[in-house]
Amino acid sequence: MYKIWTKNPGICPPVYHKIMLIMRLTIVLLFASLIQVSANGFAQNVTLNASGASLKVILNKLSSQTGYDFVYTEQLLKTAEPITIHVKNASLGDVLEQIFKLQPLTYALDTKTVIIKAKEKSFLENLVSKFQEIDVSGKVLDETGRPIPGATIKVKGKSKAVISGLNGEFLLTGLSTTDIIQVSFLGYELRELKASTGLNNIILKLATSKLDEVQIQAYGTTSKRISTSNISTVKMEELEKQPVANPLLALMGRVPGLQISQSNGNPNSGITVRVQGQNSISNGNDPFYVIDGVPFPPQLLATGLNGGNLGNSGRTPGNPLSFINPSDIESIDILKDADATAIYGSRAANGAILITTKRGKSGDMKIDLSLQTGFSAFTNTFDKLNTSQYLEMRREALKNTNAAATAVNAYDILNLYGYDNNRDADWQKEVLSEK
Repeated sequence: MYKIWTKNPGICPPVYHKIMLIMRLTIVLLFASLIQVSANGFAQNVTLNASGASLKVILNKLSSQTGYDFVYTEQLLKTAEPITIHVKNASLGDVLEQIFKLQPLTYALDTKTVIIKAKEKSFLENLVSKFQEIDVSGKVLDETGRPIPGATIKVKGKSKAVISGLNGEFLLTGLSTTDIIQVSFLGYELRELKASTGLNNIILKLATSKLDEVQIQAYGTTSKRISTSNISTVKMEELEKQPVANPLLALMGRVPGLQISQSNGNPNSGITVRVQGQNSISNGNDPFYVIDGVPFPPQLLATGLNGGNLGNSGRTPGNPLSFINPSDIESIDILKDADATAIYGSRAANGAILITTKRGKSGDMKIDLSLQTGFSAFTNTFDKLNTSQYLEMRREALKNTNAAATAVNAYDILNLYGYDNNRDADWQKEVLSEK
């Protein structure tokens, strides 16, 4: 201070000491206020109620209430246990302590950011885990017993992994008994095993790919892997999930290039099927149907049967596939390009739909049971005339035309003879079984 004063002779020592004291007090007060602001921010009131919630959900709720940002990795959160917490107007620090008390994670505060990290193990915990480590060895084989070289063996949730050797053998060191081993190879199904010292032989099964599913190709079969044709296949498993009376309705939205629409809302009404659009104006656009190798008509004849039961609208007769139970179908293949016409000729100019039904298989006897249930309700009824009001209206009409009701015209006009004129029947309730 003496040196500073000597360089500034215009300031006497007492004044200089007062200036320095004021500066020091200012710095102390400023530092204390900053600490208070930080403490007030960390002591924000938090209200939280959760039972068995994930740590990610809890952190999102804390962030929305306090404005703090939480930094973590998804891999860290996978190790967290479900959280049950019930607090009201508690500080953020108390809430965090309660959350991470029994978790394998901890946190660090950096201004308005909370960093989540793994807890460091104590020397004793490291020593115990070191003694609990095991070495896992085994041999990867296929279903025929041949070794699979190059298979990937990794520890689930960790970065530790090895590749099987020429004989399918592998070795993983420093694992825990709680670790899960994943064994995978291209074209085979993934296997998961609990870590143990002697896994011995690990058998991998061939994976069933969509590319290897059997497709019916007119008089032969193929698969998507080797097929060069534009063929779509819908299997029995997908058909059984659809509660429809006509199997064609189960194809709606499942096959590219196939448009299916119902002519009206009547049950079992006619169905319009178009494969890759409309190809003709007046010569028909229905595809060619083949069931188990036998051609099937695309539309019913215009008779009273399809006009009533199948809901013929006058333009689209009822579809004959309404008489086939969807549960009896094994698969449906849709041929969309030249494959159809190459085999079936001009009949399949609009595409072909090949239906294969179920048939007997060798093996033990098996019974399949399929049940479907549902309900319907009439949401709106119409106001109607009762019998007396109806007869009164008809009599008024005859009166306005100067006609008299006789036994000859009453049956056709007034319904006075042959019916009970005092009976009221609500046909909406009768037909819809509403009581």
